[in-house]
Amino acid sequence: MKIKVTNYGIAFDYVYNHSGYSKNKSFAIISIQEYPEDIMGVQYKAGGFCKAALNLWFSDIDSPKSENKEKYIKLITDDDAKKIKEFVDYIKTLKVEKLIIHCHAGISRSAAVAAAISRAETGDDKEFFSERYFPNMKVYYTVLRALGYDNTPLEQ
Repeated sequence: MKIKVTNYGIAFDYVYNHSGYSKNKSFAIISIQEYPEDIMGVQYKAGGFCKAALNLWFSDIDSPKSENKEKYIKLITDDDAKKIKEFVDYIKTLKVEKLIIHCHAGISRSAAVAAAISRAETGDDKEFFSERYFPNMKVYYTVLRALGYDNTPLEQ
Protein backbone atom coordinates (compact mmCIF):
# COMPACT_ATOMS: atom_id res chain seq x y z
CA MET A 1 0.00 0.00 0.00
CA LYS A 2 1.36 3.38 -1.02
CA ILE A 3 1.00 6.26 1.45
CA LYS A 4 0.33 9.76 0.10
CA VAL A 5 0.53 12.80 2.41
CA THR A 6 -1.26 15.92 1.31
CA ASN A 7 -3.07 19.06 2.38
CA TYR A 8 -6.85 19.34 2.69
CA GLY A 9 -7.42 20.85 -0.77
CA ILE A 10 -5.48 18.21 -2.66
CA ALA A 11 -7.09 15.45 -0.58
CA PHE A 12 -10.58 16.75 -1.34
CA ASP A 13 -9.76 17.01 -5.05
CA TYR A 14 -8.32 13.48 -5.07
CA VAL A 15 -11.34 11.93 -3.35
CA TYR A 16 -13.80 13.92 -5.47
CA ASN A 17 -12.10 12.99 -8.73
CA HIS A 18 -11.10 9.39 -8.00
CA SER A 19 -13.95 7.78 -6.08
CA GLY A 20 -16.22 6.81 -8.94
CA TYR A 21 -14.21 6.24 -12.09
CA SER A 22 -13.71 2.60 -12.98
CA LYS A 23 -10.13 3.09 -14.21
CA ASN A 24 -9.03 4.29 -10.79
CA LYS A 25 -7.50 2.21 -8.02
CA SER A 26 -8.87 1.58 -4.56
CA PHE A 27 -7.83 3.91 -1.77
CA ALA A 28 -8.61 4.89 1.83
CA ILE A 29 -8.31 8.25 3.56
CA ILE A 30 -7.35 9.49 7.01
CA SER A 31 -8.59 13.04 7.41
CA ILE A 32 -7.06 15.04 10.27
CA GLN A 33 -8.99 18.24 10.72
CA GLU A 34 -8.90 21.29 12.96
CA TYR A 35 -12.32 20.97 14.56
CA PRO A 36 -14.63 18.30 16.04
CA GLU A 37 -16.86 16.25 13.76
CA ASP A 38 -19.97 18.31 14.49
CA ILE A 39 -18.35 21.37 12.91
CA MET A 40 -15.92 19.78 10.41
CA GLY A 41 -16.17 21.32 6.99
CA VAL A 42 -15.92 17.95 5.23
CA GLN A 43 -16.39 14.43 6.51
CA TYR A 44 -15.23 11.63 4.28
CA LYS A 45 -17.00 8.30 3.94
CA ALA A 46 -16.44 5.10 2.02
CA GLY A 47 -17.94 4.89 -1.44
CA GLY A 48 -16.85 3.88 -4.91
CA PHE A 49 -13.11 3.36 -4.99
CA CYS A 50 -12.75 5.04 -1.60
CA LYS A 51 -12.95 1.85 0.44
CA ALA A 52 -12.66 3.37 3.92
CA ALA A 53 -12.45 6.74 5.64
CA LEU A 54 -11.35 7.86 9.09
CA ASN A 55 -12.19 11.40 10.20
CA LEU A 56 -10.24 12.69 13.22
CA TRP A 57 -9.58 16.04 14.79
CA PHE A 58 -6.57 17.14 16.77
CA SER A 59 -4.38 20.20 16.62
CA ASP A 60 -0.80 20.62 15.47
CA ILE A 61 0.54 21.02 19.00
CA ASP A 62 2.96 18.97 21.06
CA SER A 63 2.14 19.93 24.63
CA PRO A 64 -0.98 19.84 26.81
CA LYS A 65 -0.19 23.44 27.81
CA SER A 66 -1.34 24.57 24.37
CA GLU A 67 -4.77 22.96 24.81
CA ASN A 68 -5.87 25.54 27.35
CA LYS A 69 -5.58 28.48 24.97
CA GLU A 70 -8.77 27.90 22.98
CA LYS A 71 -11.85 25.69 23.03
CA TYR A 72 -10.94 23.95 19.78
CA ILE A 73 -7.30 23.12 20.42
CA LYS A 74 -6.76 19.46 21.24
CA LEU A 75 -3.66 17.30 21.60
CA ILE A 76 -3.68 13.90 19.88
CA THR A 77 -4.92 11.26 22.32
CA ASP A 78 -4.18 7.58 22.77
CA ASP A 79 -7.75 6.99 21.60
CA ASP A 80 -7.03 8.87 18.34
CA ALA A 81 -3.93 6.74 17.84
CA LYS A 82 -5.87 3.55 18.59
CA LYS A 83 -8.43 4.53 15.92
CA ILE A 84 -5.58 4.99 13.45
CA LYS A 85 -4.17 1.54 14.30
CA GLU A 86 -7.57 -0.11 13.96
CA PHE A 87 -8.16 1.69 10.66
CA VAL A 88 -4.80 0.56 9.27
CA ASP A 89 -5.52 -3.02 10.34
CA TYR A 90 -8.93 -2.81 8.65
CA ILE A 91 -7.73 -1.37 5.34
CA LYS A 92 -5.07 -4.06 5.09
CA THR A 93 -7.92 -6.58 4.88
CA LEU A 94 -9.42 -4.52 2.04
CA LYS A 95 -6.14 -4.52 0.12
CA VAL A 96 -6.39 -0.84 -0.80
CA GLU A 97 -3.67 0.37 -3.12
CA LYS A 98 -3.24 3.86 -1.67
CA LEU A 99 -3.72 5.51 1.71
CA ILE A 100 -4.29 9.26 1.55
CA ILE A 101 -3.47 11.06 4.82
CA HIS A 102 -4.19 14.76 5.04
CA CYS A 103 -4.16 17.56 7.55
CA HIS A 104 -4.50 21.28 6.93
CA ALA A 105 -1.10 21.92 5.31
CA GLY A 106 0.01 18.33 4.68
CA ILE A 107 3.33 18.85 6.42
CA SER A 108 3.21 18.03 10.13
CA ARG A 109 0.34 15.93 11.54
CA SER A 110 -0.32 13.90 8.39
CA ALA A 111 3.41 13.36 7.83
CA ALA A 112 3.78 12.14 11.42
CA VAL A 113 0.93 9.64 11.02
CA ALA A 114 2.36 8.49 7.67
CA ALA A 115 5.85 8.10 9.13
CA ALA A 116 4.57 6.00 12.04
CA ILE A 117 2.50 3.76 9.74
CA SER A 118 5.38 3.41 7.30
CA ARG A 119 7.79 2.49 10.10
CA ALA A 120 5.38 -0.12 11.47
CA GLU A 121 4.61 -1.60 8.05
CA THR A 122 7.99 -1.42 6.32
CA GLY A 123 10.55 -0.53 9.00
CA ASP A 124 11.36 2.68 7.10
CA ASP A 125 10.00 6.16 7.75
CA LYS A 126 12.72 8.32 6.17
CA GLU A 127 10.48 9.45 3.28
CA PHE A 128 8.45 11.43 5.81
CA PHE A 129 11.48 12.93 7.54
CA SER A 130 12.71 14.88 4.55
CA GLU A 131 12.93 18.51 3.45
CA ARG A 132 9.29 18.31 2.38
CA TYR A 133 7.79 17.34 5.75
CA PHE A 134 8.15 18.37 9.39
CA PRO A 135 6.39 15.62 11.38
CA ASN A 136 4.81 16.55 14.68
CA MET A 137 6.82 14.35 17.04
CA LYS A 138 4.03 14.10 19.63
CA VAL A 139 1.75 12.69 16.93
CA TYR A 140 4.51 10.42 15.61
CA TYR A 141 5.33 8.87 18.99
CA THR A 142 1.68 8.52 20.04
CA VAL A 143 0.79 6.66 16.83
CA LEU A 144 3.97 4.54 17.04
CA ARG A 145 3.00 3.40 20.54
CA ALA A 146 -0.48 2.45 19.32
CA LEU A 147 1.14 0.45 16.52
CA GLY A 148 3.15 -1.54 19.07
CA TYR A 149 6.40 0.39 19.36
CA ASP A 150 7.09 0.88 23.06
CA ASN A 151 10.54 2.42 22.69
CA THR A 152 9.25 5.96 22.18
CA PRO A 153 9.93 8.68 24.76
CA LEU A 154 7.36 8.72 27.55
CA GLU A 155 7.41 12.49 27.84
CA GLN A 156 6.06 12.77 24.33
